Order: sequence, then structure tokens, then C-alpha cells
Amino acid sequence: MYYIDAASGTLKMLDTASGAVKTIVNQKVLDVRLHQGSFYYTVNAKAIDYQAGVLYEYKIATGQNKKRSEHSVSTYYVGGAGAYYTADGYEPGLYRMNSDGSSTRLAADNIRNMIVAENGVAYTLTYESGIYTVK
Repeated sequence: MYYIDAASGTLKMLDTASGAVKTIVNQKVLDVRLHQGSFYYTVNAKAIDYQAGVLYEYKIATGQNKKRSEHSVSTYYVGGAGAYYTADGYEPGLYRMNSDGSSTRLAADNIRNMIVAENGVAYTLTYESGIYTVK
């Protein structure tokens, strides 16, 4: 069984057979999601929920932890249609996470919201009205 420790904010695993507890991620994890055998989560320097953070993936089967973004992630999506994130700052935009661990920038703009579907991503900008799409 996996859980987030209320006191430390770290990701832990409880071995239900032995009762032993093991720390899986020894940082305060934020915005945690489980998808296809992996935990995705963000971490930021101040451990503040509402601030952007670097995106990581912890693969349960292998026990490996991998950094999935080079930028501070504002929002992210993982699901059947793929894995995407938005970033602000010096390199704002909409990014797709590739299976090899790299990221591809799909839109170089300040993204307000995104909606992911099987045939692409729809998004809005922070400074302009309208809906944009990208595959």
C-alpha cells in the first residue's frame, strides 16, 4: 500500500505482510497522480502546493524515480491520450512527455488551460481569447 505521510509529505510504502514502512520519495510530493503503474508528482524548493514544481515519475515495478520535466510545471496531464504539461517562466509553453523521457515543446506561449483528448490538445492563452489546438 502506498500513501503520502501527513507529517512529512513524503511518499511511503507499507508492506502489508510485514508491516514495514519504506520511504519511496524523500521529498514533499505535490499534485500526486497514479497512472499505469507509475506515480507522477511535482516537487518545488519551498514545498508549497500552489507553486509550480519539477515533474517526476516513480515507476512502481522497477522502483526507479525519473525527472520528467526540465522546467517548472504549472499543470500536467497523464492519461490514455498521452502525457503533457504546461510551463511558465523563461520557456513557457505546452510540452508533450515522450516515452524516452524527453519532452517536445508543442506551443511556445503562456498557457492558461489545456484539455487533452485522443486527437490532440486544446488550450487557451493567458493574454488572448480563443481556443487553440495542437496534435
